[in-house]
Amino acid sequence: MNNHNLPSIAPYYVKRAEEFIRSNAHLPLTIGTIAKEIGISVRSLQRSFRDFREITPMQYLKHTRLNYVHDELTHMQTRKISIGEIALRWGFHHLGHFANHYKRVFGETPVQTLRKSN
Repeated sequence: MNNHNLPSIAPYYVKRAEEFIRSNAHLPLTIGTIAKEIGISVRSLQRSFRDFREITPMQYLKHTRLNYVHDELTHMQTRKISIGEIALRWGFHHLGHFANHYKRVFGETPVQTLRKSN
């Protein structure tokens, strides 16, 4: 799922949460942190994402991070940094799970993406 293709109709606080997530995806975000920043309860945030995005806020965060990793791998000119380092920087601490999620979303492994960019 590519979070950039989600419907745009949603309450302002869902859009604010999405923007906050996109701007802070490199940080160790929690559902509580996101809800507090937006000024609504965790329950309301979760319900709104489910109703308007059909995913949870934390799934949105994961998809956002995967897109950032994909962008880095797609535009990497040299191999100054490893795929593992990029994944860790974007909050993926279990590299096996990261690779599985990445392949499910993009239809290829991170290594395959990197090879195509070089």
